[in-house]
Amino acid sequence: VSDLLKAITGNDDGFLSTGLKCPFNGETCIDNENTKYGYYSAYLGDHLKLLSLNSVVFVSRPGFSPSRDGATDELQWLEKELKTSKANHDSVLLAMHVPPQSWE
Repeated sequence: VSDLLKAITGNDDGFLSTGLKCPFNGETCIDNENTKYGYYSAYLGDHLKLLSLNSVVFVSRPGFSPSRDGATDELQWLEKELKTSKANHDSVLLAMHVPPQSWE
């Protein structure tokens, strides 16, 4: 994903560090973000949207029990983002730290 973001954004670090808010005017922009719980959506291109999850809140494994604060809100946010993206005919790139196989 980092190489893809480097190619799209032109940033050497591969992250969306400009903080530019949408609307999309031909530049990468942040569409919707939750700074408290660490998830966001961004347009990377015309009809190409990145949904970045804080998937740590969903992890279930022995010896690791993260806070579940915000997990329900995040899933509701994800559902809304996916429905909106479908309605707008956007392609979606989903990014997360922990894959769903390790979720509770």
